[in-house]
Amino acid sequence: MSVLGPTLSIKGGELSFEEDLIIEGTVEGKIAHQGHHLTIGKTGRVKANIRARLITVYGTVEGDLHGDEGVEISASARVTGNVAGPRVTLEGGAAFKGSITTGDDLRARTAAADPADAILDGRKATPATGVDDARRATQAAPAETTPSFAMRGSNVAR
Repeated sequence: MSVLGPTLSIKGGELSFEEDLIIEGTVEGKIAHQGHHLTIGKTGRVKANIRARLITVYGTVEGDLHGDEGVEISASARVTGNVAGPRVTLEGGAAFKGSITTGDDLRARTAAADPADAILDGRKATPATGVDDARRATQAAPAETTPSFAMRGSNVAR
């Protein structure tokens, strides 16, 4: 596992590693981290489109996130961008602006694919349709192919 410390700042280009990575500093550009776990720490500030096996966000991200296995957004996170993955977790208290798309078909997409184009049961979770529509769509899917979206620690009425 590698750590980019809080005093490190990378601007421009593409960041790519062959091991799990924790970002506590500032990164601007593109992050391609397929096959590995990427964590944006509490002091991490990222302005980039991100693709990784698993993405966990505690800090700030401006850009689209595509997790091949999933995306976890913690209560301390601030995310502006579209999120796509077969499993997405959004903890209560997180600041989030964008769309969430879940589904098993996302695993097969290539790194060049736009996560905002992914479809969930014929519908896309957008600010206009809302997370509740996406949640209802996933609940209606067969159990063996059900994508996962969870909101933890929230007081959302069901």
